[in-house]
Amino acid sequence: MKRATACTAAAAVALSALALTTGPARAQGAASVSAPGPAQEEDERKVTVMTRQKPELDPIGARLGSFLIYPSVGVGLAFDDNIYRTEKDREADFVAYVTPEVRVVSDWNNHELAFRANLDAGRYFENTGEDYIDWGVETSGRLDMTRATQVFGGLGYEDLHEDRGSPDGAVGVEPTQYDRATANIGVSHRLNRLTVTGEARLVRLDFDDVRAGGAGHVNTDDR
Repeated sequence: MKRATACTAAAAVALSALALTTGPARAQGAASVSAPGPAQEEDERKVTVMTRQKPELDPIGARLGSFLIYPSVGVGLAFDDNIYRTEKDREADFVAYVTPEVRVVSDWNNHELAFRANLDAGRYFENTGEDYIDWGVETSGRLDMTRATQVFGGLGYEDLHEDRGSPDGAVGVEPTQYDRATANIGVSHRLNRLTVTGEARLVRLDFDDVRAGGAGHVNTDDR
């Protein structure tokens, strides 16, 4: 959910905690908990003070065999003075939200495999019809064929809701729910200082019908 825009007065207080446990040092290349993609050597000439790696600040993670687990959770409270994104008769409300997430990343010298699951739940104090629970799962990996060539890909599925301010959103009495499924596969090859990457990606969206004011439903099959 886009909780604040330039035209709305929104204030949020968030607290996030990351679970850290002491464990053996990770293998080189496993410092990042992002989804695996093409792994290439970084050009040191382009590294700045702001972009350089800071391993002393990286989360430690909990070890499970040859994998590292990175759990995290964020909680917050936000105020929105126009939850329906209307020009007139604006409705204001507070929303409390929680965003737990867990990442599992391989700790291998070569290749990489990662899993991720996340939840984003919001509860409005008065307008409970705007409550939402979004969640998603994904897996991705990388095969290091040679030092210069990698094959990578992934699969993902998400159950989401559409923001009230979306220009394509259906006008209903509750937010529009939709599913998003993704798949990708690609290859990356380094030629001296030139890296060539090709990738194919498939995205499938499935919008649910939404209840209309009064009676009936808004049909979203054409989307």
